[in-house]
Amino acid sequence: MPIGAYPPRWFMRPVLLDPDEAVAAIDALTGRDLTSPTKKIAMHGGTFPLADELRGEPPRRAREAWRASGRDPERLWLLNPGESRSLRSAP
Repeated sequence: MPIGAYPPRWFMRPVLLDPDEAVAAIDALTGRDLTSPTKKIAMHGGTFPLADELRGEPPRRAREAWRASGRDPERLWLLNPGESRSLRSAP
């Protein structure tokens, strides 16, 4: 789920989503199943200063958009640069 490097919108809109658009894209691509156990991983937020957003703004806005959509906060992973997590397959 792309969440960063989105401003200025007049320039970046054709190539990158902002956090609100990213959550809407998940609905468009996977449906609006709020009970799905799948995780979504945010990316493009904080690794390199590529655009005009403030440091920390993409993950904050992603959390807000995710929460406003009614999704389980545990289903959104906002990883720090270099962070990894293990995935387990469903039984």
